[in-house]
Amino acid sequence: MAKKILPQGQQSHPLSMSETDNSASAPKRPPLRAADEYRFDLQHYIQEDGTHYYSVQDWIAGVAKTSDTQQASTLLQNIKKRAGSVLKTLTQLPYRASDGKTYRATFADEKTIYGITQHMRANTGIRDAVLEFLSDAGVTVGDVEQAVAKGETKPSHFSKKEQSLLSAKISQGYSEDEAKTFLVLVKEGKVKRRQWTDVLKLAVRGNINYGRVTNVEYLALFNMTAEEIRAVTGFNIARDGMTPTGRAFVTAAELALEAAFNQHRDLTFQQALGITRQICEACGISVKNIENILGISLATGIALLKERN
Repeated sequence: MAKKILPQGQQSHPLSMSETDNSASAPKRPPLRAADEYRFDLQHYIQEDGTHYYSVQDWIAGVAKTSDTQQASTLLQNIKKRAGSVLKTLTQLPYRASDGKTYRATFADEKTIYGITQHMRANTGIRDAVLEFLSDAGVTVGDVEQAVAKGETKPSHFSKKEQSLLSAKISQGYSEDEAKTFLVLVKEGKVKRRQWTDVLKLAVRGNINYGRVTNVEYLALFNMTAEEIRAVTGFNIARDGMTPTGRAFVTAAELALEAAFNQHRDLTFQQALGITRQICEACGISVKNIENILGISLATGIALLKERN
């Protein structure tokens, strides 16, 4: 049984503060902060165990930027067809309508809310912006229910891990501004990679070897494996050692991969590797041209050896 419903933003008919206890003054969870940031209403409950449940109708309508509740319902039905596994925690709870009446409506926990957002089409309303906002707030796929709101988070505000990475990039010879630009690309890239790998899961039948997919991607783009990039740069994660331009090309390739795999279902893993190689090789042509102009590897930032005439 739900414990309390908390008022949110400019909700048409919020409950009075006397009905919420002092939890209303606690730091807001990332979905509530996103609703504030992008100015849409979001009714929600807190369960006895502390789990937050959010109105699916409010969330989809807000992210899709629509006041048409039927459109929001249709979007949810489409997600059920494409990715029903992300909707495991849907539950029915009281919902206060704009006319003051209360009826039962669908609510979901944070993990499911994030999954719903991921499986909305990329060109739906403010979907990409909301995903990036949640990522900046510390929300991760498969671990959303454990994420803790840490106050206002913007691209110029970095965690301890990010500060460490910032220092490492500066030690490589980057200016502070260049290093900060790199960290913004890191955050954007994490969102994009999650999006296209989630689409990959839907498109491929059977198991997926993500390490092999990554190596096909990096070999096609940079002619280097992840292990080779790590060995040259000294970073534990290959992408962390890349130049900002290299990271930008990885993100661009993964945007194209997301679009490609959205068009497929029931692929074999080998077929998926073929599509990955084809798209990344197309992007890799531009990578090689730019590397030749700059004289450095975009994967490592190391100067390239020039061929003798």
